[in-house]
Amino acid sequence: MPAERAAFGVAFDGDADRALFVSANGSVINGDGVLLAVARYLKSQNKLPGNRVVATSMSNLGLERILARETFRSLAPTSATAMFSKKCSRAATSSAANSPAT
Repeated sequence: MPAERAAFGVAFDGDADRALFVSANGSVINGDGVLLAVARYLKSQNKLPGNRVVATSMSNLGLERILARETFRSLAPTSATAMFSKKCSRAATSSAANSPAT
């Protein structure tokens, strides 16, 4: 990264379902750092509904503390899964109710 004078770098695995980020000075940025950076950016653009951030079970306590200090609402993966499932269930029920009978 320093040799290229790039702001940051991204490397993807073979099928591009995972990425590794590197800072301008060559330091690896872990997933919690990426999550925090994206959350801060989206919040600054007023594009983070309810200031909610869903972290993974692999996220650490440091991320949770920073999110709380910066007034984000951190959701545990199980809470997020339950919330998503509930929304999907309501959408399916609503869709079925609006479908013509066969």
